[in-house]
Amino acid sequence: KYLCRNNRATGARSGFVRISLTGPDEVKVPDEARDAFEEVLISGLKKNDVVSRYSGNFYVIFNGGDPESYEGIVKRITAKWKENAVFAKYEVTTEIESVG
Repeated sequence: KYLCRNNRATGARSGFVRISLTGPDEVKVPDEARDAFEEVLISGLKKNDVVSRYSGNFYVIFNGGDPESYEGIVKRITAKWKENAVFAKYEVTTEIESVG
């Protein structure tokens, strides 16, 4: 409700993204890989964006900006993640929704 009210007041748009990491052949993703992904994720976002980690997934609220740009931001973060050879085997999947 807050995001919708804020969006109406400011004329901005917000987005909600669920990001999941999966291992090859359904192997469990270790905590160290999730921690490393969280660092890449946080460093790739604006200070107004919000990240939460719950039940093995990451939830991001993009505060403001153009909803069409959210997918590009997630792709950039995923590309940065894939640069790390140790963790590149873990697949990143996303679901993106516009709020408001």
